[in-house]
Amino acid sequence: MAQHVSVGKPANDAEVWAFDYLQKYLPDHYILITNIDVYTDSNQPFEVDAIVVGDWGVYVLDVKGYQGELFASKDIWKHNSRIVDNPLPKLNQNARVLASRCKSRIRQNQHAPWCQGLIFVTGGLGQDIEISNGDYDLAVYSKEHIIDALTNSEFITARYKHKLERYQRELAVNAICDFKLLKEKDQRVSNYIKIRKLFTKKDFEVWLVKPEGHTFDYQYWMKFVDITSVQSDYAEKLRAQLKKEYYLLSELSDIPLVPAVLTYHDDGESIALVHQEILGQPLSTSPDRNRVEVFMSVLEALVNMKSKGVLHRALSLESIYVNDGRVQLANVGYAYSPDINTLANASQLEVPWLPLEYLEKGIYTGKSLSYQFALTFMPLIAENPPSSASTLDFQTESFTPKLKKEFAGIQGLSDWVNAASNHDMDSRPELEELLSCFDEDSLPLVETSEIKAGSTIANKYRLEECIGRGGTSSIWRARHLIGDYDCCLKILDSFDGADELAKKEFEILRVLYHPNIVRIFDLDIVPGNDNYFLTCEYLDGSTLDQLENPTTEALLTYFEQILSALQYLHRMGRMHKDVKPENIMVVAEKAYLIDFNISLADCKLLGTTRFKDPLVKINGWHSSADLYSLVLTFSEMIAGVHPFVDNDEIPCLEANPGLSGRINGLPDALRVKFEQTLRHEVNWSTIDDYLAWFKLTRQVNVDIPQKIINRWEIKKGYMSKVLTTMLGDMQPRSREVVKRNTLKAYGIVGNKSNKGSVNAAISMLKSGGIIEEHGKKIRLTSNFLSDWEIVKGK
Repeated sequence: MAQHVSVGKPANDAEVWAFDYLQKYLPDHYILITNIDVYTDSNQPFEVDAIVVGDWGVYVLDVKGYQGELFASKDIWKHNSRIVDNPLPKLNQNARVLASRCKSRIRQNQHAPWCQGLIFVTGGLGQDIEISNGDYDLAVYSKEHIIDALTNSEFITARYKHKLERYQRELAVNAICDFKLLKEKDQRVSNYIKIRKLFTKKDFEVWLVKPEGHTFDYQYWMKFVDITSVQSDYAEKLRAQLKKEYYLLSELSDIPLVPAVLTYHDDGESIALVHQEILGQPLSTSPDRNRVEVFMSVLEALVNMKSKGVLHRALSLESIYVNDGRVQLANVGYAYSPDINTLANASQLEVPWLPLEYLEKGIYTGKSLSYQFALTFMPLIAENPPSSASTLDFQTESFTPKLKKEFAGIQGLSDWVNAASNHDMDSRPELEELLSCFDEDSLPLVETSEIKAGSTIANKYRLEECIGRGGTSSIWRARHLIGDYDCCLKILDSFDGADELAKKEFEILRVLYHPNIVRIFDLDIVPGNDNYFLTCEYLDGSTLDQLENPTTEALLTYFEQILSALQYLHRMGRMHKDVKPENIMVVAEKAYLIDFNISLADCKLLGTTRFKDPLVKINGWHSSADLYSLVLTFSEMIAGVHPFVDNDEIPCLEANPGLSGRINGLPDALRVKFEQTLRHEVNWSTIDDYLAWFKLTRQVNVDIPQKIINRWEIKKGYMSKVLTTMLGDMQPRSREVVKRNTLKAYGIVGNKSNKGSVNAAISMLKSGGIIEEHGKKIRLTSNFLSDWEIVKGK
């Protein structure tokens, strides 16, 4: 049994197991020093899991608790197919530093001991771990080989191998122990020091932490879990859960009630999430606060979250914290995107007032959130809250809320709460409808009584109705008083430095013209405050998500149109930054890109979580993010399910976008392009023509044999062009689609004259028995196709 000198505390259970194993199986004369800080010549510390002074050298050990499969090459490391940090360069550098410390102490005719790095992969607490090193011979060992590596000369990487003499062993120990080389380790995770544990909830510990070496005494919350002692598949589940929470908090950090996230830590042995400290007490223990103020603050936050595609399904009085008038939301990481088909687990059932559709069918929508919000706040706003805290026992039919004094004067609130409390999801109102119950100056994003229906803005526009609200704006249908036509006004939040930025963006956007981009006319300031408003054409249609049972063919037509719009936009040096179904308007079978954002142009927080490229958070905004959102949008529309449904409809670099088997009617070539886009396998900087890359610019390469031309009396010109186009597609298409495909395939301008010529050619082909009606579409006749196959076969 080796001599074990424990300086600091093991960082995790894998280290505890590893040190016990080494002490038990190493020879008695070996020295094992664990959890120490070694200092360089410049007095800079570096952490060391363990140092072993053995027969053939001094080994600097790094302990990894990986389980499952580990691929370790000279450059890339993968744990269960997930790329992890390669510790070898840093470890070898630490070994060289220790060697330098030893050399500085040698006397004449002495030699410094050989120092080298070595990695011990424990497999959790000694379970199996499969290690592959590729073509490299690396110092990475499991429990089956670690003792041999530390005791046999064949594993020494030095050119000349000599057993250590006594003075070399003493020299090494002195080099480690002198010059402040031993230092009690603080409980550190990443760059944060644990102060005290606040509580434990299920798998996670929640700690109060502070940043290491910071001038100011800031404190934060850290959600922490040691994953070395759990099965690898469950560790991946915990990792995915925490990364999802980190992503959500990052996306929502512009909402004041959401705690700001600082960092996500994952070293393969532990994972941690650090966010802003949540102060005060849960609302359930401090009911005497200003109820209306808290009610409105939470309502505004939930509406803004919803505009980003996120629903806070863990809402309860326990998750709302109040401190000196400030309100904060906890458990935001349990938020789900709309229409998630995931049943509640045992811990989620602790949250009161989960709606029945979620408990029984796994469905959670905006109307589900209305139900949860109404029942959560019922004890604060009603004199007669339901006595039962169980969703299943609550009966809406026998309950009518009697509002408390401070809420009684709010017109329509009682009716909204009563409707929102209904078990029937379709009968409930949305949260946005609750905003109309409050005075205009209490509404989010609206700062003066001038911004309301019937008001005149800048003596030019009369506001008719509010048709939408988002996290940074409200959208109104308005009447242009001079021109006497309808238009659309987007009224933006006020923000510092808005004037120059907004004007600069507007000057670029107003000169854009594309048949599939909404026209932007005007930019001005609402008199009396700092709200900018943007005026654009009013489109009387339906957004993509409002269409009823659109066909795949129609959706692909809209995809092509918006792709063309984005290509134009990107060539003009602009980006949209929020492509999603709600921002694509369809009017008379034509799709338009709407709702440009001219504020916070470089902010990574723009966009909607469910349709946002996860690389934006890492690399900022690039035109490729618009294309990612477009493909994600139409993947969901065609398949009827979000590609990342298995990751709670949150796009993620680690999660696999599930397209196979879900999208029917999508051409195989286009499916491949969709998958490549969602997997970030495309270098968009090398692609000039989006339509061609997606294979939407069809090039017809069909030669019609002379026998076919003669037998079926096919004339040159448009008649042959239409036929070759249909032969290249071989699918029934509507007459309009065939016309468009023909013109596009031959690069012909789609004016009225050319369209008429194509239409006439179609009629001639139909009269000649080459094509026929097939419902609302046209197709090649079976007689023609049989003749075609016979002639082509020869």
